[in-house]
Amino acid sequence: MLAEKLNMNPDEAECWIVNLIRNARLDAKIDSKLGHVVMGAQPLSPYQQLIEKIDSLSVRSETLCGLIDRKLKARTDIRWGNQEF
Repeated sequence: MLAEKLNMNPDEAECWIVNLIRNARLDAKIDSKLGHVVMGAQPLSPYQQLIEKIDSLSVRSETLCGLIDRKLKARTDIRWGNQEF
């Protein structure tokens, strides 16, 4: 099916996909019988997992701080109708 969309015969398309996988340094295998490309997932190192979790928590904390600041500012903010000219 992919070979038809690429306007190639199946052998050329398979060779092109193999080269694409090699050049991109992906962990993948081609199942020629089914005509599927099976992508493998590389497990993250514990260090990388920790970095991603810290980054996620940092973004969430910053969002919460922003919401709290807005609520406090809304409480103490001088309303337009109460301003003296």
